[in-house]
Amino acid sequence: MVEINNTTRQKVNLSAARNLAAKLLRAYKQGARTVSVALVGEKRMRALNKKYRGRDRTTDVLAFPARTATGPGRGKGPRAGGYLGEVVVNLGAVKKSASYRDLFLTDKKPAYILAFVLVHGLLHLLGYDDKTAAGQKLMLKKGREFLARFRPGGL
Repeated sequence: MVEINNTTRQKVNLSAARNLAAKLLRAYKQGARTVSVALVGEKRMRALNKKYRGRDRTTDVLAFPARTATGPGRGKGPRAGGYLGEVVVNLGAVKKSASYRDLFLTDKKPAYILAFVLVHGLLHLLGYDDKTAAGQKLMLKKGREFLARFRPGGL
């Protein structure tokens, strides 16, 4: 199950976003798991990035894998029950990204960027990491491949 909360005034096709996330979870054999998605603005994302990563700047996506007992991303235990975690997407950054992401993406439309960022966050919840060049390359490849198969409509 995918729960989405849009805390911004920007219009997003929540049904399309929910369906895309559910397809990714099924593709990775995690269809029975629950994921939360929060769509936020620049200020909220900056505050979250500062609080949880110590970086006083905004970012396009944060992922908080569920862990036992100690809260988002802080525990060292296994993922809790059927809850996989939360993805937070900065809609302001997505809109800005549509103009300069062409080095990595072939489609610069905001709907595609939103889909790509959402998929990227979900891949983090599934255990993928982009802290190294090899990890970044793998995550970009996985995101592109998934979106080539399951092209989002109307995000």
